Amino acid sequence: LAAAMGHDVPMLICLAVAGSSSLVSVFVAPLLVSLTAREDLHVVSLYQVANSLVGSAATVVVLLWGGTTLALLAAAVLVNVVMLAGMYGAIGRPPAAAAVPVLAVRAMVRSALPFGLLLLGFALYYRVDMLMLQWFRGVEEVGQYAAAYRFLDALVPLAAAIGGPFYPRFSHLAGRDPDALRTLLDSTWRPLFGFGLAMAVGTSCIAGPLTHAVFGEAFGTAAPLLKILIWGGIPLLLVNIPMQALNAANLVLPLAGIYGIGLAVNVAANLVLIPAWGAVGAALATVGCEWMVLILVVGMVRKTFSLSLSCAGLWRYGVSAIMMAAALLVFHGEGLAIQVFVGVAAYGISLIGFGYLRSADMRAMRLLWSGEQGK
Repeated sequence: LAAAMGHDVPMLICLAVAGSSSLVSVFVAPLLVSLTAREDLHVVSLYQVANSLVGSAATVVVLLWGGTTLALLAAAVLVNVVMLAGMYGAIGRPPAAAAVPVLAVRAMVRSALPFGLLLLGFALYYRVDMLMLQWFRGVEEVGQYAAAYRFLDALVPLAAAIGGPFYPRFSHLAGRDPDALRTLLDSTWRPLFGFGLAMAVGTSCIAGPLTHAVFGEAFGTAAPLLKILIWGGIPLLLVNIPMQALNAANLVLPLAGIYGIGLAVNVAANLVLIPAWGAVGAALATVGCEWMVLILVVGMVRKTFSLSLSCAGLWRYGVSAIMMAAALLVFHGEGLAIQVFVGVAAYGISLIGFGYLRSADMRAMRLLWSGEQGK
């Protein structure tokens, strides 16, 4: 496809090297799925953390060495190979698979197809805005938007890491203990909302120094975009655990339909907002679609599981966020590290002062950490 689009040889080589990472993941993915199904989540977490640390270290080494894009991609492939070897060393080679009949393969493909459609819709949904922004406004504005979007991008794997371990538990509870499933869903969304609200308010207050520290002065116009985009982080965090419950209830295809609707609305909104407001319009479209998708998913969850979400104790997060914003306003211009420390401290102290340690949310978190809730 890249050759047909007329890319030069260096680009084709880079794409080939980058694509080989996917080949390595073919061997890693079944091991991770097996470990997750067995709820050996300590091994999964260890792998993910080690993979992140080793990958970051390899990137730093290549950059200090003065490596090119091709060297960075090759280093990523090498890291994946090393982590695959480490995974086999930690859990051993799985037993040889028995021969699978063709009919069973077809049945598996039919079962997996909705997941593929969901992932395709998910990928297009989160990237179509940058493509359209480049078509309408050009590379420079895409660069500013992409810089601001990197902070939202960082939340995607975080949300997946938080929500992924809930899938086997929801699979166990679906159809067997609907009350426990409802309790689990109801007890997780409020703490996630509190985390997302603190992140959104804090990032909005320090967007200027944050983008300057990460990307430099050339990306100064990314700060206003970040102030908008970061509010899409709350629905991004909140939607992941309900998605796992819907997946466990075999509602993957309707879920893919929701992201298809989100993609269509996102494209339509970008067609109107980007020509008028450029990157700001793309940011507004992204945030609006994130909240729309969350509303649709929550509606499906409430209908499927007869769930009524409790808002008890939400006021703590709101008031604590206001206290954090006030503290950051007082320490405006004192340096990014000081502002981050002050913001986190103000939010945490406010929550504790308002009795969070004795709240139902804290009790639910303790049960989750102990592995008792939902069993």
